[in-house]
Amino acid sequence: MFSNPLKICAALIVSSLISSASATEITLYPSFSEVRENVQLTGSRFDWTPAADLGDYLVPGSLELEYANVLSMQLLPPSGSLLSLFEGKVVKVYFNEEWIEAKVIKADIGLFEIDGEFIRLENAEVKFPSLEGARFAPTYSWKFAGAGGAAKILYSTRGLFWAGTRYTLNVASNNTASLTAWADVQNLSSLEYSVPNLTLFAGDVSVEQDQEFAQNNRILQNQQNEPTTTPTAGKSAPRIVAAGELGGLQSYNYLKPASFAAKATTGLPFIKNTQTVKDVLEYQGQFDTNSRATTSLQRVYSFMTPQSLPTGGVTVREAGRLVGQTSIPNTPKLGNVRLNLGKDFDVKLIRLVQPIERTKKIARYRVDYTIKNVKSRGVNLRIAEFVPAGVKLEKVKLPNFLSEPGAFVSRPTIAAGATFKGSYEIVFSLK
Repeated sequence: MFSNPLKICAALIVSSLISSASATEITLYPSFSEVRENVQLTGSRFDWTPAADLGDYLVPGSLELEYANVLSMQLLPPSGSLLSLFEGKVVKVYFNEEWIEAKVIKADIGLFEIDGEFIRLENAEVKFPSLEGARFAPTYSWKFAGAGGAAKILYSTRGLFWAGTRYTLNVASNNTASLTAWADVQNLSSLEYSVPNLTLFAGDVSVEQDQEFAQNNRILQNQQNEPTTTPTAGKSAPRIVAAGELGGLQSYNYLKPASFAAKATTGLPFIKNTQTVKDVLEYQGQFDTNSRATTSLQRVYSFMTPQSLPTGGVTVREAGRLVGQTSIPNTPKLGNVRLNLGKDFDVKLIRLVQPIERTKKIARYRVDYTIKNVKSRGVNLRIAEFVPAGVKLEKVKLPNFLSEPGAFVSRPTIAAGATFKGSYEIVFSLK
C-alpha cells in the first residue's frame, strides 16, 4: 500500500527545523522572551517559517525583520497540496514496480500523463525534483530593496520565559546569613535555545494576548509532561549581575553561554551574598477596646539588600534547619526585605484594655502589654498598633517608641526568662 507523499516530505522538512534555535540574543521577561536571530538576506525576498511549535507561542505583532529597506511583509498560508505545486511539471512516480517519469495533470484527483496516456494514481509514491515554493506551515515573507546582507529576525515568544526566582536564606547563630538564588527559565516549546549570553528583566511588563493563543496555550500545557529542572552548578558557575534600570524595569546580565532544553526548566545561578539579618517577634494590630486578649507573636526576619531583588519564593533555614517559607517582593537596591515566617511557638503577648475616664468631651483608655520570654535566649520585639487619626497618646511607657499619624511602633528587647511590661493611654475626642 502506497504512503501519502505529502505527509512523508512534510515530516522530513519539519523535523529538520525542530532541533534547536541558535539565537544571537535572548531577553527574558516574567511571562515571555524577546529573541533576535541572525539571518542572511539574498535576492529581494526573504521567507521565514517558525520552527516546530514556535508559531503557537508568538506574541501577536512582535515579529520584525531588522533591515533598513523592507518594502512589505506577508503571512502566507501552508501549501494546500505539495503535488499541486507541480501541475504541468514532470515528477517520478512508483508505477508497475518501478520509478518512471510522469506529468502531473490534476493534482487533486491524482491524474498523471505517462507515455501519452492519462492515469489516475491517487495514492502513488512520488519523488519531487525540488521543494522550492513548498510551505509546510504558515510562512512570513518580506520583500526588500537593496543587495541584501546581514539582518536579524526579532520576535517575542511565550514559549520561553523567566518562570521565577528561588531564594534560600541560611541564617547563622551570629545573625549573619547567606542569600543564594536561582533564576528558573522555562521552555514550553519543542525548540532548544542556545545563547552566548542573555539579559533578564524583572518588573511588570504587559504584552498583547489574543484568544487563539490563550486556547492553544491551554491545550499545550495540558498535553505536556512536567518539565525537568536542569541546574547549572559548580564552583565556577556564572552569576547574574544587576545591569541597571530601563523603562521602570530592572535588568540583569548573565555573561556566560546558556542553553534551554526543549520542554524543560533550567536553573541559572543568580545571587550569592552575605546579609546581616535582624530577627524579631512581632505583634501588629488595629487598636480595639477588647478588655483582654492573648496573641501569638509572629517570627520576622529582615535585612537590607545590597542589590535589587526580583520577586520570588524564599526558603529560610537557621542552623541548617528549615524554619519557614515565604516570598520576597520586587525590592530595589538598599531596600528592606521583611520575611514573615509564621507564629512563634511559645512567646505570647497579653494585651489588657481598661476604660479610665469618660466625659462628654473625651474617652480615655489604658492599654497594658505583658510578654514573658520563656526561651533560653534573649529576643527582640516589635510592637505596632494602628490607631485612629486625631487621637492622643499619653503616658507612654514603651521603649524605642516612635509615633506617626495613624500608628506607633515600639522595639523592646527581653532577656532570657525575663518579662516585659509596657503601657500607654489613648484619648478620644467625643465632640
